[in-house]
Amino acid sequence: MNFFVLAGLLLGVTCLLLAIIIFWHGRKNLHYIWGAFNISVALWGFGAFFIGREDLASRAIDIWKLAMIGVVWIAVFYFHTATVFCEIESKYKKVILFTYIQGCLFTFLFLFTDIMVANVELIFNSIYYMRASSVAYYVFASIWTLLVVWGLIELVVFYHKVSGKKKNQIKYFLFGTLIGFVGGITNFFPTFGVDIYPVGNFTIPLYSLIVTYAIFKHRLLDVKIALTRGAILFIVYAFIVGVPLTVVFLCKDYLQYYFHEQWFIPPLGLYTLLALLAPYIYLILQNRAEQKRMLQQIQLHQSLKAASQTTIEVQSIDKLSKIIPRYLLRLYS
Repeated sequence: MNFFVLAGLLLGVTCLLLAIIIFWHGRKNLHYIWGAFNISVALWGFGAFFIGREDLASRAIDIWKLAMIGVVWIAVFYFHTATVFCEIESKYKKVILFTYIQGCLFTFLFLFTDIMVANVELIFNSIYYMRASSVAYYVFASIWTLLVVWGLIELVVFYHKVSGKKKNQIKYFLFGTLIGFVGGITNFFPTFGVDIYPVGNFTIPLYSLIVTYAIFKHRLLDVKIALTRGAILFIVYAFIVGVPLTVVFLCKDYLQYYFHEQWFIPPLGLYTLLALLAPYIYLILQNRAEQKRMLQQIQLHQSLKAASQTTIEVQSIDKLSKIIPRYLLRLYS
């Protein structure tokens, strides 16, 4: 099992579980569209898993055709999600209709023709990777990129128009988008002959987790809490992925010696165990961070109370104007 296979498996499992949770608890159109997005990402993840394990070029082509269906609909559902999230769905009805029509068209071309996936090449001595070989594929890639960038621009514009809770939700969405697409774009490089190892699949589950949280969480706290929780989530996820990868990197020879062709089972089992423990680790770290912040707020409240008592006793306006800045500097320094 190479890193591309492992990343695909983690991506597929994570996004499929997210999709199930979203459809189970979703109540709005936005939830269902985002659930469909996660299914598309999961399809690509499982496709990458089987592509990385395939040792025959002809079968790899067939798997690529199926996996690329997920890629086609990632951009469609992302753009649609962005328009709903930014409350401009009615403004872009015709554009959204076009995205679904072209999605259906490219789905047909990938599945039932050889126009989109005509050949594959072995790269890094481990992956039969598809190569762009037709004008139609370049058209597809251009539309895909346009939809993603357009959705991102709409989010940025909307961010500057709103305030409060919605603004915090947009921050989550933008942060998650940055992580996900920066990582996901590495999958396109080998397609165009730039043989950079596509490791970005490891970051996409984190992207989906963050954005899903932003969509479901209606009462977001302030930016500091949002950043703290995001940092904790990133640390926990990095730990879950990093430990099994370290085991693979350091102990692969020993694992192959003892487990032969099934050498990937121990690190995969370790990942599963850590994934089960992850929610508890996250809650422990989050509770500690919030307890520390709560203590700081209590101390700030007590200081403000003491300061207000002092200022009440001051009769001179000139003296009061000198005392207040001192207190403010002391409280927020």
